[in-house]
Amino acid sequence: WVVVDDTATKSSEDLDKIISQLYLIAHELKDLHIQSATLTEVWQWLKAGSPELLNFLRYSLVVYDTGFIKPIQRMLAMGLIPPSEETISLKARAASLRYRKIKQDMKSFIFELRYTAMDMIQSVVMHYYKTAPDYKAAPEFLEKLVKEHGLEKVYVDKFKELDKLWKDIDHKEIKEVTTDHLKRSLILAKEIIDRLKKLLPEELLGEEFPEPEE
Repeated sequence: WVVVDDTATKSSEDLDKIISQLYLIAHELKDLHIQSATLTEVWQWLKAGSPELLNFLRYSLVVYDTGFIKPIQRMLAMGLIPPSEETISLKARAASLRYRKIKQDMKSFIFELRYTAMDMIQSVVMHYYKTAPDYKAAPEFLEKLVKEHGLEKVYVDKFKELDKLWKDIDHKEIKEVTTDHLKRSLILAKEIIDRLKKLLPEELLGEEFPEPEE
């Protein structure tokens, strides 16, 4: 990261030439990637209490300094650069927004878990009965699998529970989704998938898809 002293240049044209030369040097060196900012911009960010800039100053390694960066780093370490009220307000509002998003994500996860269980049910039903049931018809076909292919009835109940859980959330009968709801959905979906998978021939299952990268 290069800070260019724009107070030492006579015009914006001179400043543009300096910055262009910096990028040209970086391009020739190939392994060097730079970002540039003017001294005025850095002061504005400091004045605003930019958390990104403060983190950068706190953890960066200074390679070359004309006497500007290290004094600011020392001031920061001594607690002499307080964050602005705007930054404090932004962080507080961002926390609330992120929390609401996580709660919404939990609802989405439960919907997806119901969907994954349904994928496995449809796969087995298509194999035995050559049709793909919707959510409403799924329990009926699970009952047929109980009678004709040895599926334990408890798995019919598990799917009904998972389906009802999502419907209660979707219809706002459950107003506050909790980690208990998510945990229960994970357990139900996993148990349904693992059991119904055993009703399919090995050659149809094929190789497992690779785990998603974290």
